[in-house]
Parts: sequence; structure tokens; C-alpha cells
Amino acid sequence: MLSSRAPYRCALACLAATLCLGQRHAEAGDRLATPAGPAAGAVEAQVKSVQSLGELAAFWTFDEASGETRQSKGTKHPHPLTNGGSVAAEHTSEGPFGGAAVLTGKEYLYIPHEDTHDLNITGPDARVSMIAWIKLAKMGRGVSVAGKWYEGQGRGDNTGARQYSLLLNIPAYGGRNAVCPHISAEGGVTVRADGTRFPWCVDYAVTPPIVETHRWVSVGFTYDSDYLSAYYNGRLARREPNPVDDRRTDPYFTEQGRGYVADDPTTYVNRGMNPFYHGRGIYDVQATDYRADLGIEVASPSDFTIGTRYVSGNLMGEPFVGLFGGLAVFTRALSEQEMLFLHTTAELEAMNVLQSQREAGSPVGPASAARNHTQRPALAAQP
Repeated sequence: MLSSRAPYRCALACLAATLCLGQRHAEAGDRLATPAGPAAGAVEAQVKSVQSLGELAAFWTFDEASGETRQSKGTKHPHPLTNGGSVAAEHTSEGPFGGAAVLTGKEYLYIPHEDTHDLNITGPDARVSMIAWIKLAKMGRGVSVAGKWYEGQGRGDNTGARQYSLLLNIPAYGGRNAVCPHISAEGGVTVRADGTRFPWCVDYAVTPPIVETHRWVSVGFTYDSDYLSAYYNGRLARREPNPVDDRRTDPYFTEQGRGYVADDPTTYVNRGMNPFYHGRGIYDVQATDYRADLGIEVASPSDFTIGTRYVSGNLMGEPFVGLFGGLAVFTRALSEQEMLFLHTTAELEAMNVLQSQREAGSPVGPASAARNHTQRPALAAQP
């Protein structure tokens, strides 16, 4: 269940009024996107819009110049990011919040576990939401966006320290070319109710195969301690299960969901694809681990990483390649309306239109930008 929305009522009401004013300014040509991103006057307002939503743990805009420390904006902890890999992540001015980090598959960004603070989200009632504004240069297998996710040595290895992660294009279990957020209650591989184990963690939601490359998009997820929901361009991209085609015929998938098909919460049904019923919370690295009783030496807690994860014994085996324009993490499950608001706040559609015009050799100027400006929906105060 979502936490009470009452603490955000005033903020959302004010935000709605601000957005209406912003839309009028846009129509008048005061807030125009450029081929590289929104005009300078719009960036500050966009950043404040993201910061206005409650329980924001981290928000990186990646507008810092190459060599400068990238830090979270407007949050309790600054969460400075450290460069990892063989080279440091460079900066480009193209991006929704004033720039982007350029990731080529040789570099990544991270926070050591001991410094993750409120990004170390754990426990049976844990809730988390994440959204990333990205432009993929290519779609590799198992693209790592961000999260706290250490998989270990590969198939069947149960030493991992998994918590939550946003991944793309996980072909197993129906996730080809899809948004595939993962949640783990065990830290290692998924364990069935009878104690038997899968060779992997199979607890993830899957959108339809819709993720585009070479265009600015947003990808994200929400988790309310029961259901994991995957989002693409601000929308909950619902998907019904096809057990045979998606390799989800195991009773773990087909018989141990709750309330996804039937309204009766005591009726156990298919877990679904998106949303996906999980219902066990997030692995607590401080709690007693069942694996210790089996003599399994568990890995150290995972760092928070952006652009990669430790998988099959390799830290750079399934990296992100492209532009990373923004990342926000919340310690609650956002609503569908809030996720759409976060997507449209970045004005990615306007940037994509201008990119298409530039590639086609069409004139790009204020008039065309104004015609193609995407208005953001106002967030109404929640009852």
C-alpha cells in the first residue's frame, strides 16, 4: 500500500499552479527547448519540480562539468558519485537538466555501500521508486541502469547481495528489449515456498518490448512492498503474462501471485508480468541470512552503482552505453500520476522532435520548438 499522501497535499497544489503558469509561458515562447536541452531558464524550474515530490532520497542531474564531483541536489545527503572503470565519465551539454554523463561501457559511477545512507533501502515493508532520463546508444543484453545489485559469479551462484535494480533487456523470462526492474528479498537467487531455488533472481516486472535507442526516454519503477511496476516514458506499461512464451510456467509464477487477476486478496493467482506481485520486501543486509545456515559465504553488501552491476563475476559485463541525463530515487512508491509528471517535467519529447528536425536538415528555431512543446500535466492535490 502507498504511504499517506496527506503530507504532500499543499506542495502538490502549489505545484499544480506552478505548472499551469509554466505552460502559459511555454505557449508564449518563454520556455523553449533547444537541440541540446531545455533553455537555461527552464532547467531550474524543472529541477525544483522533481525536488517538490516527497521522500526524495537522491536526484542527480549530471550537469557538472567533466572532472567535477556529481552530487545529488536538494536531498538530505549529497550522495557524491565516484568514477569507476578504466576512464572517468565525461560530460556533454546535451541533457534534460543541463547536461548528461557520457557512458561508453568503460566507465561507471558509484557510491560505496557504507556511504549509501538512505539509498540502502531494506526490510519487509521497504518501498522504493526510481526514474532515469536516458538516451541509449545501443541496446546490449542486460543493460544496467542503476541500483544496489551484486549478482555474484553467475548461474546457480547464491552468494549475491541483491536489493533493488533498474535493468533493461533481460531476455530470460520474457524481458527482451523491455524495462525489467528487479527486487530481491533473499539477496541471492529466488527461493520457492518449498525451499527449492531458481538459478537466478527471477523477481522482476517486464514491460512490452518497447525500449528505444538514440532517443531520449525515461525508464523507471515503483515498489510498494507488494507489487513491482515498470514504467516507460512515464506510463505504467502493463503486460499480461504468457507463461509458455515468457518461460514462466513454474508454479512460483502461475500460482503464487495475489489479487492481480482476482480481487480477493486471499486468492493466489498468477504473479503477473507488469505489475508483478512480489510481496516479500527487500533484502536486509543486517538481518539474519538463511544462507549462513547452509554454509554459504555471502558477498559483502552491494555498492550503489550507475551504469553497471556485478554480474557473472564481471563488474563491466553488462554496462549502460549512452547518455545519462538524470536519476531520481524515492523511498516510497510513487503514484502513476507522479511518475508521468516526472517524465514530462524533463520535456524529452521536445528534445526528440528537435533532434529529428536537425537530422532531417529542417530549420530549428523558436517557432518550431514552440509548436512541438509538450505540455506537462499538472499534479492535482491528492485527497
